[in-house]
Parts: sequence; C-alpha cells; structure tokens
Amino acid sequence: MQLKYPHRKIPSVSTSSPFTAPAIAEAQNKSKYLRMLAAQRQLYSDSKKIYSARIILLVGGTIVAPTAALIVSDWRAAVGGTFTIVLILIYLIGSVKEKRLNREAAAIQEQFDTSIYQISWNELLADRPTPTLIADAARRYKGPSTLQDWYPDASDVHRPLDILICQRSNLGWGISLHKAWARLTLWVLLAIICAAMLIGILGEFAIGDFLIAVLVPLGPLIREAIEMFRAHTDSAQEKAGAEQKVMALWRKGMVSPGAITDVDCRGIQDCIYLIRRSNAVMPNWFNDRRRNFKEVEMRLSAEDLIAEAREHGQAR
Repeated sequence: MQLKYPHRKIPSVSTSSPFTAPAIAEAQNKSKYLRMLAAQRQLYSDSKKIYSARIILLVGGTIVAPTAALIVSDWRAAVGGTFTIVLILIYLIGSVKEKRLNREAAAIQEQFDTSIYQISWNELLADRPTPTLIADAARRYKGPSTLQDWYPDASDVHRPLDILICQRSNLGWGISLHKAWARLTLWVLLAIICAAMLIGILGEFAIGDFLIAVLVPLGPLIREAIEMFRAHTDSAQEKAGAEQKVMALWRKGMVSPGAITDVDCRGIQDCIYLIRRSNAVMPNWFNDRRRNFKEVEMRLSAEDLIAEAREHGQAR
C-alpha cells in the first residue's frame, strides 16, 4: 500500500526519551489499521441492518394489526393481542443483537484509536477485540473505500495536541446528525399517533376495541420512537459535553505548553469509548446524505486548530 504521508518524528513532551512512533496521519493508513476500520464499519452496518429490519417489521405490524381488526371485527381482541406479542418479541430479540454488535464495533475502533495515538488501553473499561473478530468482519466489508485518511493530518502539531484534534473530530462529526434525526423521529411519532386516531374515528371503533386492536399493537413502535428520540438526544448531548472537555484541554495547552499529557488524552478516550458503546443507531442513508458536508466541516475545523497551534508555537 502506498502511504500518503512521509515518516515524521513527533517531538516528546515531558518524557525522558524522544517519542519516535509514526505520526497519526501516517499510521492510520497502514494496512492492519485499515482492516480495523473496515471491521468496525462492517459490524456497525450489521447492527444497522438488524435495526432497519426491526423497524420495518414494527411498522408493518402496526399497519396490519388495525387493518386485520377492521376486517375480522369479531376477533379484534385476539388479533390485537397476537400482534402485540409478536412485535414485543421482535423488539427484544433485535435490540439484544444490535447492542452486542455495537459493543464489538466500539471495541475495534478503540483498538484503532489507541494504536495510532500510541496511548494505553484501559483494561477496566473494555476487553480487547480478538484478531479473529477483526479479520472476519473486515473480510465481509464491501462498503466504499473511504477508509484512508480517517483523521485530519495534524502531524505538524506537537504531541499530544495532535491527539486532541483527532478526538475532537470524532465528537464533532455526529452532534448535528443526532439532533436532526431526533427531530425527524419526533415528527414521525406525532404522525403515527394522528394516524391511529384517524383509524379509530373512521373505523368507528368502540373505546375498548380501539385500545386493544389499535393502540396496544402500536405500543412497541411508539416505544421505539420515544426511545429513539431520547437516545439520539442523549448522544448529541454526550458528544457535545465531551467536545467541551477536549476544547478545555486545548485552551490549557495553548496557554501552558507541555501541560497536556497522554493521561489527559486517555481520559477523553474513555468518554469517547463509552459514547460509542451506547451510541444511538442512525440509518446509513441518513448519514451518507450528509457525509460530504460533515467531512468538509471536520477538515476545516481541524485546520483552524492547527493554525491556532502554530500561532502559539505548538506546531512546526
């Protein structure tokens, strides 16, 4: 593989010997680390496929249930109860699988970050992903070849400020996306409730039949929509809070050269890992629609930080 960036020696900060590992911009494009990126993308994609299938089944069930209740009016309670049980099982089985895949993907991305940042692994926080898991997921990856240059090139910035730039890029990427998806989810939830009320009125359901045949089967989907709104709102807030911590360290580093250590970066990395492990799932189509814009935004903000570091003598 042809590497884009030349080997650079990163200056040491408060250490007894020079730090000679490759710059992040170079290391991230090595084949073994690209395999990690491919693996985590594949696992996240697997999780999103299960999530999408679960949502489609929930939506389909909530449409079929009241329709069947309208057709088989004498069995409305039985129809509503059966669909409700099926939809609850779909939710429980699907969500367990999604969470496992998300944890595995987060662990692989943590392995990628700690390797190219050259910071320690927090053994108390996460188990290391196995080589078999990485190899198998990477082998199955058939997505776009946009894995190189995952982080902006901050190799001119003194260590560990270059790590902070990459960590901020991680956090800033998803904040606005989570907010946008949460708003969309809220509108969909309101539309579902209005549609249920309209079905009840047009179908001339008795109150008891309406509750059992329409509202109860809608329960899993409404719960999913509420949970989705809450999860994306929480993810946006957590990422914004962690980004503020990064910027507080950055400002400290600008005022007091050498004040920021690898330990500080490890603390930020703990926050990032915990956010990734519970990060709200977003469909690929929604993320892809905004990818180019967010990529440009991330690169420009990194360039601003690099320029600021130069102004304070913290970059070559």
